[in-house]
Amino acid sequence: MMYIESVAIQNFVLDYLIGASAYRFLCLRRSWWRLLLAAMVGCAASLFYPLLSLPVWASVLIKLGMGFVLSAVLFAGKCRYIKGITAFYVFTFVYGGCVLFIGCLRYGSFMRAMENPLSVRSWAVVAAAGVLYSVLRRLCISHRRAKAAAPLIYRYRMLLAGREISGNGFLDTGNRLYDSGAGLPVIVLGVKTLLPYLTEEETANLLTGHAEKVFAGARRMRCGSVGGGADLILVQPERFEVYLPSDKNILYDVTVGLSFAALSDGESYDMILHPALADGI
Repeated sequence: MMYIESVAIQNFVLDYLIGASAYRFLCLRRSWWRLLLAAMVGCAASLFYPLLSLPVWASVLIKLGMGFVLSAVLFAGKCRYIKGITAFYVFTFVYGGCVLFIGCLRYGSFMRAMENPLSVRSWAVVAAAGVLYSVLRRLCISHRRAKAAAPLIYRYRMLLAGREISGNGFLDTGNRLYDSGAGLPVIVLGVKTLLPYLTEEETANLLTGHAEKVFAGARRMRCGSVGGGADLILVQPERFEVYLPSDKNILYDVTVGLSFAALSDGESYDMILHPALADGI
């Protein structure tokens, strides 16, 4: 009885997390009843696998067929079936691959791991699956954010204090910063991007609050939204260009605000552009 309960718990949790991961990756709203139903169906099927005396290849085919059934439960009417089943199988291989790897370590061979359920405590499998889900969840969120931001990311190039700097800028409609002195829109550049272009002395001056020794006429401006609510260091670039999808370069008069705060969770962009630049886009 304890053996059956262990297998049931492990498969229920794994099937549920596989479905939840697929929903997150596809940016679909989670359907709790679909997740629970798919997990129960997968759990019930797992209890019959040990009773079937089949070769490994036949067992694999049966499990693949069950994947089609579970995908129908999860995605019918929510998205294209091929898209849903592809995501389901991808995450099945991710979770299943981890379980199979542990089984290979437990039994000493791939064949024995395929033929025997993983005989470890249920709480260990549930905890490991939960950790893996947490990692995959963060990856899916990053993927979704990058996908959503992609249409608003443009290449830029500028000349700042004689240094040619280029990268990716995110056109943020929430950036309403203007340089009160020059009356120009403020684009925000992460200091991390700038550091490779500076000497050790210039880096020390910038980090210790002596930006005027690095950039002539540098000023400070309090920022309450962009840049994490800290002070921005305002500097004037000699030239600033944005590369549009048509490959046409547009020149703008802007003020650069150097920020010590992180601008994005990933590496998709290192500058926040101003919506005033959108007139040419």
